[in-house]
Amino acid sequence: MRIATTMLMFCVAALLALGMVMLYSASMTQKGAHYLMMQCTWCAIGLVAAVVMACSDYHKLRSWATYLFVVSVVLLMFVFVPPVGMKINGAYRWINLGFARFQPSELAKLTTIIMLSAYAVRHSRQMGSFKTGLLAPFSIVGLMMVLILLGRDYGTTILLVTVSTMVLLIGGVRWRHLLPVVLGVFGVIAAMMWSNPVRRARLLAWLDPGQHLDGTGYQGWQAI
Repeated sequence: MRIATTMLMFCVAALLALGMVMLYSASMTQKGAHYLMMQCTWCAIGLVAAVVMACSDYHKLRSWATYLFVVSVVLLMFVFVPPVGMKINGAYRWINLGFARFQPSELAKLTTIIMLSAYAVRHSRQMGSFKTGLLAPFSIVGLMMVLILLGRDYGTTILLVTVSTMVLLIGGVRWRHLLPVVLGVFGVIAAMMWSNPVRRARLLAWLDPGQHLDGTGYQGWQAI
């Protein structure tokens, strides 16, 4: 366990260091160290939060699951309500707090893990059935996924589906129950992305950046 914890901490530290170097390299000519200092501030806040959680009994999070779910759903709805919610580049993802912007989908990621884990523990003996093991939890978490998908945040939706799949598998859900549902959800997301001209252009540029050097493939080609 200690080795796993050490490896996890090393991976996180390496990703943070690499991310900061890339962020500073990309923004130093225009903003200097502005974005780097912002990132350092958020890293410090995250470090404090990590220490607090490490010193806390995570079993107590089970009692917070329902409250976190309600708060997450309400906040995800607020992104569609102006002037609180903000539409940026055609997507509804942010809440304007005046002094800062908040992305409710970030809270939804944590809520998904806590909610599904608490559910799996509570119904551990019935997780092998389709109704209890898959239909009920996906109906609950599916509400958050739909709200995020309606906000055109396809990346977070895909991440939530992936995380939910992993948690449910660990919780005891059968592959034969889970696989058709997951494939169906990914199919819907893919269809929505392809029907959106902006997302389709980005996908094509990602597949072949050399054919889109003057447009959506510019950044990808420069990175290569």
